[in-house]
Amino acid sequence: MPAMASDETRTRRLDHRGSLGVLAHVRRALPFPIRRLQTDRGTEVAFGVVLAVHRAGLAHRYIKPRCPEQNGKVERSHRVDAEEFRGRHDFTDFARAAEALRGWEQGYNSRRFSMALRGLTPAEKLALHLEAA
Repeated sequence: MPAMASDETRTRRLDHRGSLGVLAHVRRALPFPIRRLQTDRGTEVAFGVVLAVHRAGLAHRYIKPRCPEQNGKVERSHRVDAEEFRGRHDFTDFARAAEALRGWEQGYNSRRFSMALRGLTPAEKLALHLEAA
């Protein structure tokens, strides 16, 4: 499941669609413009994704191969998802998983504080960021 995390607010958007679908979804869902996309060189980052990023006027940066520390926010996000979401649920079908995912994302962004954000939730940090803009 691809994840995208904002550098500034750590706001997350999770999605089961392919990379182009995730990019389109995130651009619609986040209340601020995306200026730069950082990816690895995985097969999900096909040439079509690179072209779409370029057409959208976004900067694109590849991380170094076999260097997960450069993609720490997403790696951490995957770990949290595994430990706190997928590891605590056994879904019987896709519809139930999708419904639970919406609740998990809402809780993560609005109720789960982060020490990296000085005890704020991602939603609180985002509100402060938008006020300052």
